[in-house]
Amino acid sequence: MEHAAFVTDEDEKLCSTGAAELVPSERLGDVKVISALSVSVNADAKCRLVMDLTTVNPYITANKIKLENVAIAKSLIPKSGFMLTFDMKSGYHQARMADSELIYLAFRWEGKTFWMKALPFGLSSAPEYFTKLFRHPLATLRGDGVNCLLYLDDLLVWSETYEGACEASAKVRALFGKLGVVLNNEKSSVTPQREVKWLGVVFNLTHGTLKISKNRIENALAAAARLLNRKRPSAKDRLKFTGALNSMHDVLGPMAAIRTKSLFCFIASVTPRLGVRLALSEREKADIKYWQRNLVERNVWRIQDTRPSEYVFATDASATGVGAVKLNPKDLTELSSAYREFDEYGGNDLEHHRELLAVQFALHHYLASKKNTVVTVRTDNQNIPRILAKGSGVQELNELVLQVTEWCEQRKVELMTTWIPRAMNSAADRASRETDPDDWAISKEIFEKLTAKFQKCQCDRFASHKTKQLDKFMSRVPCPGSAGVNAFAYQWTDWSSWCVPPPALLVRTWKHIESHACEGLLVSPDWPANVVATAASRAVRKGFAKLVYRIRAGTRCITPPAFSTGAFQTPYAQSDLLVYRFNTFPRF
Repeated sequence: MEHAAFVTDEDEKLCSTGAAELVPSERLGDVKVISALSVSVNADAKCRLVMDLTTVNPYITANKIKLENVAIAKSLIPKSGFMLTFDMKSGYHQARMADSELIYLAFRWEGKTFWMKALPFGLSSAPEYFTKLFRHPLATLRGDGVNCLLYLDDLLVWSETYEGACEASAKVRALFGKLGVVLNNEKSSVTPQREVKWLGVVFNLTHGTLKISKNRIENALAAAARLLNRKRPSAKDRLKFTGALNSMHDVLGPMAAIRTKSLFCFIASVTPRLGVRLALSEREKADIKYWQRNLVERNVWRIQDTRPSEYVFATDASATGVGAVKLNPKDLTELSSAYREFDEYGGNDLEHHRELLAVQFALHHYLASKKNTVVTVRTDNQNIPRILAKGSGVQELNELVLQVTEWCEQRKVELMTTWIPRAMNSAADRASRETDPDDWAISKEIFEKLTAKFQKCQCDRFASHKTKQLDKFMSRVPCPGSAGVNAFAYQWTDWSSWCVPPPALLVRTWKHIESHACEGLLVSPDWPANVVATAASRAVRKGFAKLVYRIRAGTRCITPPAFSTGAFQTPYAQSDLLVYRFNTFPRF
């Protein structure tokens, strides 16, 4: 039997310390449950004797508790200073069980029956009991000015000065001495150090970094190699690798979960039958190879001073598009908003997909040229913060999360997402439902006829991804494939222009054409009593425009917008449409 010698040795130690006891012969009949023994081996190859209490645990109420871990340490540890670690020797075994409970905590080894008199490893409520047991000692230390965190039986202490660390060390040892807590001196660092290892993470306050210990990295890479070398690895093989990577998320960041989701999907599909074997998919292979290339390089997290968010956005999505609102970080008042309609592939039946697109849109629209900044995104979808932090088992969602994460990493953008009630997200909701009643176009047939006869055009200046006549186009708001937002922000010299502007922008369009050298075709409704007629007549009189074609009222020539109650809501022209050729180059 594997680890038999270890179990025998541990059994003797338990009895010698009083943590376990041979059941008296007269009490053997009182024993209610005899549990099996197993050996747990951690990433450091450390063995631990565990009781298989699956018979007892269903009858125990084990409440969830928040343990103090590396994630909390990251927000508290200074960039520079000194640290100490205190490892309690067989921590659980320093807590005693009530005599009345011993009959449920028996085990048998080498023909003898023992019962645990100390808190056993394997009891579902053990972490809760042990953590609560040390709440008062921790309160005493913290009340005495000691900076510390306790994860079960592993205590981390730090101070910004050497003297402060020495003083903290003395206080901890004095308190533990009074309580009778026995320390494992081989694993404890009771003198101040610049670098210590706590929970498998190396804290270095000389360089201000956190790194996963070398042996854990090597074990993960070895697990990756084993997976790739096996023709049909089991779900359990996959679980060993993904578990190792996800335990490093405090250093590796969200990518630890995102780039292992392909393996988790298979594990989830066969659980609890972890012995099921199947060849690795291409996605699984890609994720494993990614970690083979990048694990060592990504193994660093730099301690940084907490920075407030420089940008705050509220995002939302509707069935037609996504909206983003830029907020004042100080008082959360609205500064500006942006909207983008879905193209035929952008919209998705999955609500989470649309909401993730909204977050991505906000980042790309407002932070296209920004780097090294902190951003908070507020969303009324409770799942989005979790999905961005841990990825998703749905492939298309996970791929979108990967795009957002890589984009932020490349620009050193620290992204924080937070949930807000829908009632507090009304501005982003309005932005996501914005429609453009002027997003109409000349039909493709008429466009091709006009451009073939009068002027070949290269850029559609007033369009969207839905109404564009040319591959190169400009739009009112950001949309897929747009060469630019707001045609008036650009000179039109380089590309001949096709212009079908909203009637409200016709006067401004003529003025923009006159301001610099450009050429193209412009379509305008024939409204003699409107100021647009005056602007067109002026252009003709000045000699840089000619009326070259008239589309008669009633002609089927319009592609109406999706939402409109105006003059262009039907495919038929309600009035004549005038086509002008303009050219403001000097030779015209």
